Amino acid sequence: MNRFLCGFDDYDAAHLLSEFATVTSSPTIVSGRTGSCLRCANGHSVYVTAAPEGVASICVNVAVRFSTLPATPGNFIVIGDNTNTHVTLAVNSSGTLAVYRSNQSVISGNSPFANINTLLGTGTIALLANVWYWIGLKVTIHDSTGTVDVQVNGAVDTPLTLTGKDTRNGGTATAVIVGIGQNVSLTSVDFDDFVVNDTSGSTNNDLIADSRVDFHLPNANGSNTAWTRSTGADDYAVIDENPPTDDTDYLSTSTLNAITTVNIQDFKNSGATIAAVQVNLLTRKIDAGTCGLAPVIRIDSTDNVGTQVNPSTTYAYQRQNYDVQPDTTAWNETDFNAMEVGVKRVV
Repeated sequence: MNRFLCGFDDYDAAHLLSEFATVTSSPTIVSGRTGSCLRCANGHSVYVTAAPEGVASICVNVAVRFSTLPATPGNFIVIGDNTNTHVTLAVNSSGTLAVYRSNQSVISGNSPFANINTLLGTGTIALLANVWYWIGLKVTIHDSTGTVDVQVNGAVDTPLTLTGKDTRNGGTATAVIVGIGQNVSLTSVDFDDFVVNDTSGSTNNDLIADSRVDFHLPNANGSNTAWTRSTGADDYAVIDENPPTDDTDYLSTSTLNAITTVNIQDFKNSGATIAAVQVNLLTRKIDAGTCGLAPVIRIDSTDNVGTQVNPSTTYAYQRQNYDVQPDTTAWNETDFNAMEVGVKRVV
């Protein structure tokens, strides 16, 4: 199932921490493959808690561009649990990729990117500087039967199809957090269209072909209008800024079960397959009391209420991922364009 989507088109640098669990050394947002991308230099990195409960296997897919190839191996993807880095993916001076088991007892900051530990295998596909590549890294965490699969632009990097490996560095034999970034051996690395799947379910359960992640802003009022606007006459107009403006304008409510939904922009990559949808709610609560929200997807006049999320007192994205439509049918462009998206106060 899909666990995380990010195309970096709906962020400025100030809002990265709203989406990512840790942001190190202030990476920047620059022009990417389509729209914007994340640029990491000078020890920049971001970490997402992709699977909070911990999963045995995780699939990381991301478009990557290296400004230069490093003189010594440089990590650019790291995977770990809440306390330990398990596996890292590095690029060599030749442009080939290498997988390492880490010995780092942290899964944040720059340490997992700066340290090269036990080599598990080296690939043969050579990457070039200043070229976008679609990189896939699939790892199963285990002391002795761990596995690794690496793909480049959909091609299997055969020497990095590894089995019977020790991919666990202490802690739990699970993947919780995924990080992308760079260390001092890499001058600058750009990342775009970041997708994380686990191996559960019947869809989005493996590495995927080259894909793009588009964001879609509200563009019209919807059928539900129970939340209160901070200003103006239109619900969508107080939540349609890119990047977000936080308290400049917003929707709010203290009413239990209140729902507001809005229309969103039509599917931007018309004609393409919609593999998954992620609803992002940028939320905060204003006091210490209990508050619970749930995303709402309205299709065919039905408000489908998602799983409860709990805002904190600082702004953060609360995300919910949908491999299929709420009625369990596959996503299609017609239903996507007709749906409304919103929020319900449930606690």
